[in-house]
Parts: sequence; structure tokens; C-alpha cells
Amino acid sequence: MSAPGTTSPPSEASRRHARRRTQARAQLVGVLLLVVAAFGFVLTFALDPQYRTRWPELIGVLFGGGVAVVLLFAAVWGRQNWARYILLAGLTALSAIFGLYLLALLTNPADANGPGVRALGFGLACLLGALAWLAISKRIRFLTTPPGSGG
Repeated sequence: MSAPGTTSPPSEASRRHARRRTQARAQLVGVLLLVVAAFGFVLTFALDPQYRTRWPELIGVLFGGGVAVVLLFAAVWGRQNWARYILLAGLTALSAIFGLYLLALLTNPADANGPGVRALGFGLACLLGALAWLAISKRIRFLTTPPGSGG
């Protein structure tokens, strides 16, 4: 029994829970870094003078997607389970949009070897990696499980 005003040392279960939460948040930061890298690569493509005039709406897609991703990551960090599913759907939609841009470029032989196309390809690869990591990570799924629900 502890003296009044003091707390007992944390139990093994609470230490394990804290360790899982820390690992989940570290993985979530890794996913966020992949998404930021993907947006950086796609922004490099969007600002390339060769493609900027052809697809000016890509800057708007990047801005809107960036705002949505940041807000949804904050919700996932705050243990909102619904935010993980919406984030997965949003990243899937962004991957489809960027993939269509890449497909349109690769079908034109004049555009297929440019540095902008490589940047868009790397951005799409980073986004797909982040999407896969977010979808299969048990730790991030644990993070979005409400406290006290057996997670």
C-alpha cells in the first residue's frame, strides 16, 4: 500500500500499452514522412515548366490533399478510428489521380523520359508505400482503437 499522495509504480500491462502507443505513433510519423515526400516529388513535377501549363489544376489537388491529410493525421493521432479509414480512402484517391497523370505522360513518347515524369513516379511510389503501411500496420490500428475497448 502506498502512502497518501503518492502513486504506485505502473503495472506491466500499462507499460506494455504505453510502449505499443509509442511504437504506433512512431509508425504514424513514418507514414506522414512518406506522404510528405510523395507530395514533394509531385510538387516538383507540378512546378516543372514543361508540365505546369498543361496541368495547372495539379497544384490545387496537392493543396487540397495536403490540408486533408494533415487534418486526418491529427485525427488519427487523437485516436479517431473513422479518420484512418477516410485517410486510406483519400490516399487511394490521390494515388489514382497521380497514377492517371503518370499514365497520360507515359503514353506520349516525347514526355516519357523527362525528369518530371521520374519525380511523379517516385511520388506515386511513396504514396503507395504510405498507403500500404497505413493499411497493414497493426500498431496504427491499435492506436485508433478507443481506450478501454480491449485494444
